[in-house]
Amino acid sequence: MAAAGLPAPIADDPVLIRLSSFTTGPALTSLLRAVPDEPPTTRDDVIEYVGPLPGGHLLKADDRVLTAPGCCGDLGDLAGWRAAAEHTGTSPYSVWTGHPGVWVAADGDELRLGGEDDGVPGPEIARLPRTALAGAVRTAAAEVRYFARPLRDACARLAGDALAMRTIIHSSVLDDPRKTARLRELHAAGDLHRVVDEPIQQLLVFDRAVAFVRITPVPYSPGALVIRQQSLITTLIDLFEQTWVRAREIAEPAQRLSPRELEVLVCAVRRGRARATRSSS
Repeated sequence: MAAAGLPAPIADDPVLIRLSSFTTGPALTSLLRAVPDEPPTTRDDVIEYVGPLPGGHLLKADDRVLTAPGCCGDLGDLAGWRAAAEHTGTSPYSVWTGHPGVWVAADGDELRLGGEDDGVPGPEIARLPRTALAGAVRTAAAEVRYFARPLRDACARLAGDALAMRTIIHSSVLDDPRKTARLRELHAAGDLHRVVDEPIQQLLVFDRAVAFVRITPVPYSPGALVIRQQSLITTLIDLFEQTWVRAREIAEPAQRLSPRELEVLVCAVRRGRARATRSSS
């Protein structure tokens, strides 16, 4: 680690480095070059290799480490911890932190924590107030947001120009609280998202040079069509831009009726029709 030019690890874990240590361009560049097996040297290398950074979030209480990220954990695991802080059920709720994982169960205003292996809950290892975990999540989220901007700048330097990603999602995706929390984290970090209510087809365009379109217009169907013909890609980008302009920001409140509101509206329409029928007869 030291040979790669990275900051010193934290005292609690010899393989973890605090995010606040990466405040300079050289430190971040060293990190990005150390993550893949072969250091990225071109734009395509950066796009391929720089994904969720390995590591995660370490939870401490009274100077005691309660949980630490395991194998396959990364900084994107914070959404699971946020959901855990809101968990009110007495049954264990699995929090992805890598291998092994963690479970959380509610006991009044306290949360019970334990380890799990392959989805099998282990014994309880600690208890802490729900408010304490919620506060820890807020602190970690602020640190990740602070880290995101210099990280993107470092990626841009390695790639040779600015990197940007925009995603349009259907409003039904926001019905899942976990997905919503994760998408808002990505949006706050600069991975921009917008929301539409009308049906959309899955389309991926990379670097305005190659596009992927689902072969069968059915959700979750396998296979994709690879498009490299520039005029067709230009048309697809134009369609994306038109949809992007119409879409709303992910942070904007949804103008959608709840199931109860829809039920009341349908009843009102039916009553209006019934009155109109009696008046005309």
